[in-house]
Amino acid sequence: MTASDSPVVTIRPTLPSDKEDVLSFCRFIWGGGDYIAYVWDEWLADPRGRMFTAEYAGHAVGLGRLTCLTPSQWWLEGLRVDPQHQDKKIGSALHACLVADWLEHGAGFLRLMTSSDRVKVHHLCERDGFVRAAELVCRFAPSLDEPTSALTLVLPAELPAALSFLAAAPSLAWMNGLLDLGWCYATLEPATLEFLLARGHLYWWGDRRGLLAVWDDEEDGETFTMVSAAGCATGDLPALLLDFRRLSAALGFRKAGFYATTHPGLGAVLESAGFLVEENFDIMVLFEKRHPSR
Repeated sequence: MTASDSPVVTIRPTLPSDKEDVLSFCRFIWGGGDYIAYVWDEWLADPRGRMFTAEYAGHAVGLGRLTCLTPSQWWLEGLRVDPQHQDKKIGSALHACLVADWLEHGAGFLRLMTSSDRVKVHHLCERDGFVRAAELVCRFAPSLDEPTSALTLVLPAELPAALSFLAAAPSLAWMNGLLDLGWCYATLEPATLEFLLARGHLYWWGDRRGLLAVWDDEEDGETFTMVSAAGCATGDLPALLLDFRRLSAALGFRKAGFYATTHPGLGAVLESAGFLVEENFDIMVLFEKRHPSR
């Protein structure tokens, strides 16, 4: 076979038949801890998502997904390359394809999150016009097995009031206006708050002096609850976070977490409420790109 006859990398929409190849090479990613096997079927069936596969010599050797969180907020995730084919610029081609697809079909903002150590991904983002929106670090605290009456569920009819409250909450500025929707981030708008309300974990705090949204997560077989949004006056935030630890215990979790920005004011408050940096979680970088025309 001559060089001109060698296989080439082709980027195309993902097919159900790609599953075996993708899950096979993902077994070697993150020391065998990759989550793609757990979300593959859900992702493939999700009408909000657009998945693309890199094919080489008849096999799937790369994957990437573009998700429409809301019409104006999109998320890029699941960028994976077969470790045996790292020399073919597959990640670069997939990233460019995903961005091009969003430019054609999307609007608003496209965001992604990656480890601070993944310098190659940083370069791809910079090449394709992304800017750094935030750096995030995971902090955890033990749940507090103590009663609290400070939290009451937000009712659907109260959603407009909750939206107005959270938009004006000084503490949200420390998060650069970002809400954690569960390993993806978006800014506040009716659709993102409706998403949190639908999951049933959106609470008024302290006679409407604050608003707290949480989500459930799992890592290495351990489950815990995480902050989606914590809105209040900055002076009230330590007390709200202590009640979050109490809520975590009431929900049956042993620890509570917050993927928070590295803002020094927020870091100091989190430490005062018992939330310490988790050593086995990387510092993450959030990149975003604004659509040039819509």
